[in-house]
Amino acid sequence: MRWRVQKVGGRQFAVSATIDGAMYDLIGHFKSMEEAQQAGRRYVSDVLGKARQSYELDSVIDLTCHSGVEKTQIAEDSSGADAV
Repeated sequence: MRWRVQKVGGRQFAVSATIDGAMYDLIGHFKSMEEAQQAGRRYVSDVLGKARQSYELDSVIDLTCHSGVEKTQIAEDSSGADAV
């Protein structure tokens, strides 16, 4: 995950961010480099925070829905060469 700042004219800076390195989403336009960098950091922090919350929620759901045996089977099934 990263962001980039580009000067787009006069005193205007555009901020865009990407998760996969291929597709960038425009975050916005800002009047200074400092504001643009802060916006990029805030965007990344927000996205990572949401991902962490989602992961934690999935973990809680997993703990309440699966017994230890089922978790072991899931882990073994996902440990193949094609697993990401």
